[in-house]
Amino acid sequence: MKKPNGYWTKERCFEIALKYKNRNELRKNDASVYRIALNNKWLDEICQHMEYVNKYWTNESCRNEALKYDNRTDFQYGSKGAYAYAKTNNILNYICSHMINIGSKYYRCVYVFEFTDNCAYVGLTYNIKIREKEHNKKGPVSKHITETNAEYNLIQLSDYILVYDAQVLEEEFILKYRTNGWTMLNTNDISTIGGSTLIWTYEKCKKEAMKYDNRTKFINGTCAAHSAIRNGWYNEITSHMEFNKKKKEQNF
Repeated sequence: MKKPNGYWTKERCFEIALKYKNRNELRKNDASVYRIALNNKWLDEICQHMEYVNKYWTNESCRNEALKYDNRTDFQYGSKGAYAYAKTNNILNYICSHMINIGSKYYRCVYVFEFTDNCAYVGLTYNIKIREKEHNKKGPVSKHITETNAEYNLIQLSDYILVYDAQVLEEEFILKYRTNGWTMLNTNDISTIGGSTLIWTYEKCKKEAMKYDNRTKFINGTCAAHSAIRNGWYNEITSHMEFNKKKKEQNF
């Protein structure tokens, strides 16, 4: 019986994981729980009690293992041994050739839903496959499908690029589609991630930088650092920060 959305919390996944001695058993017997934990980055935590299976990896077995995944992030988290072997033996690109590229906190791609009734929705995402599923559950795209039953074509408009560049490019595509006669389903022309706009001006970047005491934390903690690098403000707005003592940082 299919569980309702939100049923599988980390605690429930952990209760299931306690039944198994290693990750392979969990994946084979409760694949849905394994996948949910993997997607939510809970896998390491709920599998702490498990024994490590020392599997001897070969090029062929790594290739077969990689075929279970559609992107490198899932492969790395889901099968660390195979991933490490492939990386060490320089076969990662070969065995991951079937995988799709996905972004991250700092890298997004621009996409568009083109509907047969000349409506369109432009957005940005770190994973276009996951984003399509989300759009089909709720939001303006889902609402339009329900109301009109119109078919659509999902098109990736850019590679995965820095979020600031993706946000600017998204606005350009919204304007382009609107100029070309499309009815836009976007309710807001300015992209947001986590509820905040991605327009990082010099003043906003400097204000954000004041929250950090060293450059490593700044780089890893906020998109403002990447916008500052892109615009040549990085050294100026981080002049108050300490360098990481463990490793000398690159001077941007």
